[in-house]
Amino acid sequence: MEGDNLGLSHLPKELLSFVLAYLEASELCEGACLVSQVWREEADSKAAWEPRVVARWPFVNYSFVQKCKAYKHVKCRWKAVYFALNSQISLLFAKFRDEGLHVRRKMQEERQRQEISLQRKLKALRVERALLRARDNTRGSKL
Repeated sequence: MEGDNLGLSHLPKELLSFVLAYLEASELCEGACLVSQVWREEADSKAAWEPRVVARWPFVNYSFVQKCKAYKHVKCRWKAVYFALNSQISLLFAKFRDEGLHVRRKMQEERQRQEISLQRKLKALRVERALLRARDNTRGSKL
């Protein structure tokens, strides 16, 4: 029994690939690659990253991966593509969020301007009504 290698680092590659398929990308990078050299190699393999890329971005194909110049230091091109596309999408969402905040701020400013304008109009109507009452009262008292 002691001679049997039943540890996590001694799993057959097929079983290891199956286990790694259930991990998130961050878990694959931050945790799985720290278990052992075998896990690191499998976590950095095409088999670990290609399904993630294709599932998230169906338009990506082999030629797209070959043309991707991002993250040149990363051995697995599929992993590099995953992070390149993920960072681009994060930047887009940040841009949309910022634009949304800008639009929201502009809408609030416009709403405040309209409210101030309405308050001024209301005040002018009240003044006008008060003047009309005062005029009617002076006419009524002369009669």
